[in-house]
Amino acid sequence: MPKEPGTARYRARDARQSALRRLVLDHLEEFAVRLNDPADTRPRPRRETEDQFRRFIECGILRFGAVRYRCPACGEDLFVALGYPAYCTSSDRTVIG
Repeated sequence: MPKEPGTARYRARDARQSALRRLVLDHLEEFAVRLNDPADTRPRPRRETEDQFRRFIECGILRFGAVRYRCPACGEDLFVALGYPAYCTSSDRTVIG
């Protein structure tokens, strides 16, 4: 069944355009080196922080996980990217744990 003109359509936000994602991408490797530097005696975040940043980069990107939804009425397929559960700018959810 074809779509009617003017029908609203879901359009996913492009997570790759996030300013926060760009900031993390630009500085993650330097952050990882400093985080693992044994000569640096300053207080530092938990070791899991680097892994969380790496998972954040994958958040909202289809190739890192998606759900396929098929409309029962028209048969159109829609792929929705999965978000990282700790904090996801794509879904605006915050879950600590």
